[in-house]
Amino acid sequence: MTDQNQAEKKICSACGTENEPEYAFCKNCGNSLNQSQNASDSSANTGTNTHAYTNQTAWTNPGQYAYGPYGYQYGDIKISGISADTMSAAIGPNAHKFMPKFMEMELGHKKIGWNWTVFLLGFLLGLPAASCWFFYRKIYKVGAIVLAVGLALTILSTIFIGNILTTLADFYEDYNVQYGISYNDDFEIEIDDDFLVENPEYITRMFKPTIWASLISFVNLAIVIVISLFANGIYRDELIRKITRLNARYPNLDQSQLSRYCGTNTLAAVLAGVAAFIAHVALFSYLFSVFLEMAVNFATY
Repeated sequence: MTDQNQAEKKICSACGTENEPEYAFCKNCGNSLNQSQNASDSSANTGTNTHAYTNQTAWTNPGQYAYGPYGYQYGDIKISGISADTMSAAIGPNAHKFMPKFMEMELGHKKIGWNWTVFLLGFLLGLPAASCWFFYRKIYKVGAIVLAVGLALTILSTIFIGNILTTLADFYEDYNVQYGISYNDDFEIEIDDDFLVENPEYITRMFKPTIWASLISFVNLAIVIVISLFANGIYRDELIRKITRLNARYPNLDQSQLSRYCGTNTLAAVLAGVAAFIAHVALFSYLFSVFLEMAVNFATY
């Protein structure tokens, strides 16, 4: 280890363990590092195992640990200096699924960890639906941002699709006036190319909203992929912040209180889902009204 790397480490004043600069608590003994003096020039390594969490394979089989009232009991294992038992209690439902992922990220010093729930919600139901997971896990700021961005993209996409339908309606109406609508044997409308030559503005009016609608769809998918990659990392960091803040305020906080404070919020997720659903219904109603008007006009041709 170089002197520069050594200087970047936080040395626990209680046990002498080297910790990463971003750690708030010692990964070995749980002592607060904010009150520790940097003793990098000291040889005070007490012989304690400085990598209490190095048994990475153990995390892939949480069933080997005893199961308590707030999840699996992981003993002395720590994540960013916080007891894994404390982290498990803070997570609440499905903690046994998140803990191996958090440990893998801890060992690899990574922020990325794929979250299938977020991806499937966003991919199948749209970006606003993906926000429900963040609200459920009480990551309210990120959830609000994802919901707002998702609704904004949905509104813009609806506007452009509405412009496409309106342009099509105007196109067929003008064509009917100038050439008259006619159908082939397959009941398909036959369009004379001369009309497009004489009215090139329709091509421009169709091209722009089509490109924008396609671009918005791509951006929506890209955002879904990005938040799916970083969701677990965001969740872990949020838990660490909450637990650190709670430990500072309430030193004797028990796991049941921790679970209630950090845990989950089903109501917030439901409200976010309802808001997204209402917005989608309203926008769909707008598109349906445009399409219905277009269909009525066709019936008169």
